[in-house]
Amino acid sequence: MDKNRKNLRNVATIVACLAVTVIFASCKKDTPEPEKTNYYTYDSKTFNVVWAGYYSGLDFYTFGIFADMPDSVGNVPNFFVINVPKSLIGQKIDMSKSWTGLSGTFRYDNKNLDFSTPNVGLTETNNWINVAHNSGDDFTFEFNMTIDGKLLAGKYVGTFLVDSNGWLNM
Repeated sequence: MDKNRKNLRNVATIVACLAVTVIFASCKKDTPEPEKTNYYTYDSKTFNVVWAGYYSGLDFYTFGIFADMPDSVGNVPNFFVINVPKSLIGQKIDMSKSWTGLSGTFRYDNKNLDFSTPNVGLTETNNWINVAHNSGDDFTFEFNMTIDGKLLAGKYVGTFLVDSNGWLNM
């Protein structure tokens, strides 16, 4: 009987070791959710950016991002176009302050919001834009602002098409 117990104990040990090995081998590290990019949200609706372009002027960039859905009136897409002085690239720009050369338009619900004057149309606080030049035609373009009590926030990372005709700057 001692021999049988010893064999049974060895088998149980082997089975336990195999079970532990299988359990640990089957566990993978959880991969974090990728950061959401190339989108913007407005009024709790998310829009995928289908086109992003930029124009490089003498001392400013004009950036434009266009959404994947038409607005509620007609077939004109929602878009966000802004002129950013080159001296402000890489900085978090507080939209409540006046910046020489900073201007732009956010088109939504068949309305246009002009950013030429600080705080025009912006409500709440924490209104900012941050543009970083990664390399070549690659930029990171982030923004967060509250318009008419509704959050407009988004991020686009990647290649912006070059607007050699300057139509973004009209």
